Amino acid sequence: MTFHDSYFNSLIPEFINLINMPIFVNGIEKIYTPKLSLLLEKEGFLGLKGIAVAVNNQVVSKTAWVDFELKENDKILVIKASQGG
Repeated sequence: MTFHDSYFNSLIPEFINLINMPIFVNGIEKIYTPKLSLLLEKEGFLGLKGIAVAVNNQVVSKTAWVDFELKENDKILVIKASQGG
């Protein structure tokens, strides 16, 4: 292994920490990248009907999910509407 290889290999853990951060999803701490749409996809919410998402008690419109950037320790609440009476 050359110096060049070992230098870049040493940066990998730091880089991973920059793109993965603690985020709370419905009260449970998880490690995710900062894209809300990726989090929703990974958690199985993307594509479901009747989903509402709030980040830090602020509703995020469905049209904004793709571009919404999360920050470390954000609190995401995902609610699914259900029928009943």
